[in-house]
Amino acid sequence: MEPDAILTCHMARTPLGLLRLSASEDGLTEVIFPSRAPSEPKPVPRTRGEAQDHLRAAVSQLTEYFNGKRTRFQLQLDLRGTDFDCEVWQMLLKIPCGKTRTYGQLAKELGAITLARAVGGACGRNPISIVVPCHRVIGADSSLTGYGGGVSRKEKLLRLEGASFAAPQLDLF
Repeated sequence: MEPDAILTCHMARTPLGLLRLSASEDGLTEVIFPSRAPSEPKPVPRTRGEAQDHLRAAVSQLTEYFNGKRTRFQLQLDLRGTDFDCEVWQMLLKIPCGKTRTYGQLAKELGAITLARAVGGACGRNPISIVVPCHRVIGADSSLTGYGGGVSRKEKLLRLEGASFAAPQLDLF
């Protein structure tokens, strides 16, 4: 495989729908919910190499996670983003399964509560959803604001993990 080449596969059978996974020789680069399903989901490529090994490990660990048998991922990641994005993503990796943090709490850890929107932006650019758990970041009022895979998926992930959060209340009047 040529340097910096990316292999991609799809997981079709998850409780949240189709996932697309990509990996380089250095680690997992992507776990996303594609906006369109491919005509035929790709299984893990039958090539040899580190990228294939990273994909196989990710598929295995995500399957265990969805089956309630894994609360922590042990995957090599190839995080690609700005320094700020990568710093936020590293913070996300420290949020335990079943726990949540607010954008403001993460911003405060970075040294300035005024960075809450920037933290939200970095969460929105996270290319490795679920594994880099941006779904564990909620609004200051415990609302399930924003998630690249959709707020309903965010709620399902948090429920799967047993996280306590207040579901947003709808004001009908």
